[in-house]
Amino acid sequence: MQQLDAELLSPNIEAEEKKRLLDEIKKRENAVASIYSQVATHFADLHDTPGRMLAVGAVRKVVPWEEARSYFYFRLKRRTQEFYIRDLLIRECKNKLTKKEAGNVIHSWYIDAVANGTLSNSESWEEDDRIIGEWLSNINVMKKCIKDYYATTFIPSEIKHLLSSSMEDEENFYSPSSTLNSFIASLPQEEKQNLLSTLMGN
Repeated sequence: MQQLDAELLSPNIEAEEKKRLLDEIKKRENAVASIYSQVATHFADLHDTPGRMLAVGAVRKVVPWEEARSYFYFRLKRRTQEFYIRDLLIRECKNKLTKKEAGNVIHSWYIDAVANGTLSNSESWEEDDRIIGEWLSNINVMKKCIKDYYATTFIPSEIKHLLSSSMEDEENFYSPSSTLNSFIASLPQEEKQNLLSTLMGN
C-alpha cells in the first residue's frame, strides 16, 4: 500500500503529514489482514496442501506427520540400495542396459521373490520400503540375481543380436559361427568357460 500511495511518494510531503498517513495505512492493513490471510489460505488449499496434491495425482498418498520420520528413512534407504544394485547390474552387462531397463529387471526379481515365497510378507513394490530395502541389502542374493540374469538372459540376447547383425550386414558378412567364436573369445576366462559349459549342456 505504501508503494502505491501517491501522497507518500511525493517528495514535498511534510514529516507530520507522512506520519499521519502511515498511521492510517497501518490501521487499514490491520483491518484487511484477516481477509488477505483467508485468501492466501484458500489459494494454498487449491494447490499445495497434501489433500489437494493427492486428489490431482501429484502424490501417491499422504504420510501422517507422526509417521513421517520412519517412512522417509526407510524410503531413502530402500531407494539408495535400489540405485546401487541397478548400477551394479548395468556395469555387469557392459553398460548395455539403460537405467529404466535395469530397474525393470530388479522389479522382475521382486515379482519372482514374492511368487517363490522369499518375500511372501511383501504386498506392494511401491509401499513396502522396509522389507524391500532389507532384501536389496542382501548382497549375496543380489549378486546371484545379477549373475543369473547375465548368464540366462543378457548373454543369449547378445549372441542373438550379434548373429542377426552379422547376417544382415551384406558388405561385411561374417558367418554365424565366426561371429560366435569372436564373441566367446572376447569374454573373460571364467565367463567363457561358463558359457561353453552351458552351450555344451554341462
